[in-house]
Amino acid sequence: MHYAIDRFLGLNQSSDEHRVSPRYAPEAVNVDVSDGNLAVCKGYAAAAEVGLEGGIGSLGAHYMRGVSGGLNVTLVAANASGIYEWIGYGWRAILDMAGSPQASFLNYNFRGEDVLIAADPVRGAWVWKGPMTAMAPLEGAPEGLSRLALHYERIWGSGIEAEPDSADWSRAFDPSDWSGDPENPDGAGGVASLPTYNGGRVVALMSMFGDVLAFKDEDLYRVVGTYPGNYVITRVPGVVGPIAPMTAVDAGSACYFLGRDGLCSYNGLSASPVTDARAKRFFERINPAAADRACAAVHRGTLYLSAPLGSSPVNDAVLEIDLRGGGVMERRGIGANSLLSVGGSLFFGGEDGKAYLYGGGDDYAGSPIEARWRTPWIDMGRPGAEKYVQSVSMHASGSFRLEFEWGGGAIARSVDIGGEERTIRLRIGRHGKRFRLAIGNIAGSRFLIRGGLDIDVEGGD
Repeated sequence: MHYAIDRFLGLNQSSDEHRVSPRYAPEAVNVDVSDGNLAVCKGYAAAAEVGLEGGIGSLGAHYMRGVSGGLNVTLVAANASGIYEWIGYGWRAILDMAGSPQASFLNYNFRGEDVLIAADPVRGAWVWKGPMTAMAPLEGAPEGLSRLALHYERIWGSGIEAEPDSADWSRAFDPSDWSGDPENPDGAGGVASLPTYNGGRVVALMSMFGDVLAFKDEDLYRVVGTYPGNYVITRVPGVVGPIAPMTAVDAGSACYFLGRDGLCSYNGLSASPVTDARAKRFFERINPAAADRACAAVHRGTLYLSAPLGSSPVNDAVLEIDLRGGGVMERRGIGANSLLSVGGSLFFGGEDGKAYLYGGGDDYAGSPIEARWRTPWIDMGRPGAEKYVQSVSMHASGSFRLEFEWGGGAIARSVDIGGEERTIRLRIGRHGKRFRLAIGNIAGSRFLIRGGLDIDVEGGD
């Protein structure tokens, strides 16, 4: 008889392997399963090839409308030494001041100019008018702002060390004036008080669903309303806040963040852990001592979560979650301290100080990609019956290695068939009560297996 795996799908670690369809993989790293095919994933390529000394802690982008109606975008980066712009052949300091490696960036139109506002807890808030200029202090902003959000025409900020339970807002259209006015509170700045008496701080802000979301260590608050006179503050029930502020991202229909219980989401009504456990082992392997370094971005309907696994002190893996199709995949060998979606591209920066284009090229900026996809254990619904696996057939191209494992051992078959797709049959000739297959590349080779594979089995009836 023939046992067919008609298509390849992503990770599924939600259950015992015997209960998982062989379409899914309990182990899948650096592979692409688009359209049900199996291939090595795309790599990444340097977009800013000169490394920024001290690495990249945060990436941002400054958007400036051109005189002809076009849009000019400049890549910026922050680290503990300063804030920099990419000028095509290197990094240029726009703020030469020590501070936090992670900064919050926000684009705004201030007094008719497209500016970038940056803030971190050490340097405070600064404003930048664009290429080949220097940053200037954002006069009038509260000292110590470190998290920024735009809500209608006002800038919101948090992170002031002396005010851990507060979020401030500026006057309308004027981020240089945060002062209050008892005679005209709707036109003035102000402060939202969010006390919880549990030691939590406001660690991130986001504007979503027409509300301001204020994330604390243990709580999530909504500030509902369009102007100070109708602001209503409510606590979202049943949530633990983000353990990594840079993972709080807006996905349109929901926001996501990394919490103590793994990936959490907020849908406008409530916040809770995401119950889908397809990437359970990824979240179990996140290093709790360095989890606050994790970051995330949403790009073209996919959530990208970068985190440190095992004992790694820095981010070294990325989990990709297709928010529309539901697929999950793990990428290793990517050290992203910050992820940034700009137009049709996803960038990341890390410890080497270079900015990379995620998904660019067929390798990791010149280094080979190690790819592997493995089926769950297969017993064909009859765990006590002996099965004799004669062969495995597939339609493929490229070079790869197939490992066949059964209860008593394992064998491997290597394939090198060039770039033209053709149907191949690999002799196995082994028996056991259960078996599984693993497919991986060879020394960074590329391969494609189209539309699943077919296993010729005797004795599984």
